[in-house]
Amino acid sequence: MSKLTEVAERQIIRKEILDILAETDQEGASTKVLKLALSKQGHELTDLTLNLELKYLQGKNLVQLDQVSNPALGIHRTIVHITSRGIDVLEGTIQVEGIEVGE
Repeated sequence: MSKLTEVAERQIIRKEILDILAETDQEGASTKVLKLALSKQGHELTDLTLNLELKYLQGKNLVQLDQVSNPALGIHRTIVHITSRGIDVLEGTIQVEGIEVGE
């Protein structure tokens, strides 16, 4: 895959992550749910790749990552929420480099 194709694919994946999170409203989604939803859209991401994309989006203030755990039950999850800035990107009121928002 060429560098240009890789960059375009990452931009599309980032936008699709925002789309998925916008559908979850205030609930957010775990990284496991995001990975499964992206897989159903034809994007097979490793945990590392998904985490890198989420950190990228977090760095642009488009998502918020919350760590949730229950040590007694051995549960550790990352819950991802879209921010108001992320919604603005989806609505087209602001543009952020690195996010593909076109059709």
